[in-house]
Amino acid sequence: MAKNQIQKNIDSKIASIQKEISTLETELAKWQKVASDYETNRVTIESILEVHTAPDLAKKPRKPRASKNGGSGAPRG
Repeated sequence: MAKNQIQKNIDSKIASIQKEISTLETELAKWQKVASDYETNRVTIESILEVHTAPDLAKKPRKPRASKNGGSGAPRG
């Protein structure tokens, strides 16, 4: 009876590892396709990312706000 349980445990572990390998192979294929697509379209992708991360030149620069004591920063007196 103990041999039966040991064999079941071994078979279960093998099935679990096979399932994990299958999942990892699928994930590997997905990322290999991503890498291939990136290599094919590298210039376009990098151009889009540069535009996306570039500062917005249409916005006006913020002017410094004047302080309540006249803007000099020195105490009155």
